[in-house]
Amino acid sequence: MSNETTAPILKGAKVLVCGIANESSIAYGCAKAFHEFGADLAITYLNEKSRGYVEPIARQLEAPLFLPLDVAQPGELEAVFEAIDKQWGQLDVLVHSIAWAPKDDLQGGLLECSAEESGCQSFGLLMAERRSFASLGPVSLLLERLPNPLAVVRASIVFQRYLNDVVSISLEDHEDTCLIKLDLWPEYWSAQTIDLLVGLAYQVMTGASGGRWKPACVHVMRQAPDDLTVWRRLFSTPVEFEANFTGFSCSSESVLIPNPLADEEMARNARQLLRLLPLPNGAEVIGDKVRRTISLLLPSGRATVDQVAAQLGLSARSLQRRLDEEGLQFAELLSGVRQELATAYLTTSARPVTSVAALLGYSSPSSFTRWFANEFGVAPQVWRANQRGRDRLGPPPVWRR
Repeated sequence: MSNETTAPILKGAKVLVCGIANESSIAYGCAKAFHEFGADLAITYLNEKSRGYVEPIARQLEAPLFLPLDVAQPGELEAVFEAIDKQWGQLDVLVHSIAWAPKDDLQGGLLECSAEESGCQSFGLLMAERRSFASLGPVSLLLERLPNPLAVVRASIVFQRYLNDVVSISLEDHEDTCLIKLDLWPEYWSAQTIDLLVGLAYQVMTGASGGRWKPACVHVMRQAPDDLTVWRRLFSTPVEFEANFTGFSCSSESVLIPNPLADEEMARNARQLLRLLPLPNGAEVIGDKVRRTISLLLPSGRATVDQVAAQLGLSARSLQRRLDEEGLQFAELLSGVRQELATAYLTTSARPVTSVAALLGYSSPSSFTRWFANEFGVAPQVWRANQRGRDRLGPPPVWRR
């Protein structure tokens, strides 16, 4: 038996990585992977202020070249390539991870700012239209081999954290009607995010049935845009705007339409693969689980500590103890979720205050109005009018953990 070890597959490759700001940067992840595969790295930093953050990373990754690069400054890019040519005489890979945005745009959501700057009210939906089934990542290997759309929804619920950390998926049966609900974490609730979410979900469901599954209706909680051209092109079924949930309604029979690509053995292998993969950002902390569950239970008026604990498979006492370990209180979490959802509903829809109150679990509009005025200093109608009077909406006052 040979004792020879295999050389790293990129040993000797010369790689330039631009755009590292810290260890949370996408560029850092790329650089770390290239280093592990044996490549030699050249790493750049923006200016002297950022150098202190990037230099330790360059040392950690044993980068022979550590160079300043502000692409807005004439000559700096040329100087980087000259240094690389002098030391290596070659460059095999360039990782470009440099981005810039006006400071004001960073105060709101990326999708909302992009929609506003482009003047396109259907920006999120257009993004969804151009996403492929494979863009879901490893989960797509499972979903595309399941027997029908119902199995796809159920698997998406089980593996939803592999799809997206800020989305909760639920399935409800009402006699002959099936409701597929898509709930966003309150802090990510916006018109463009809703569009992207429902568009992607539609692509997944139709893809898993060879294009044969169609919902009876598409439901979105956002206000209708002025131009419905993209909506009509993507969805061949009615769309209900300012609905009480985001998702789809369809017949119970339609979710059993066979998937022509179904393969039981390949689906089983994909499940095993997914269970070997680490969860994004590690295990979900109890505070996040509670916030997610509160947002799901609020419309039904069941967002109590007992109901939330039952949904999480815990006793109320165990839930309180685990929250205490994270320095959190249930009442604080409940109020925080309500703040975020209230400002989202009032900002991005024209639904009446009575409807907003019901969605937040209040039995009467007056109770909601008193709570809102206590939290924000004005009645919800006044707050909404003030927001609409601004040229650009800043971030609403929200609770943060």
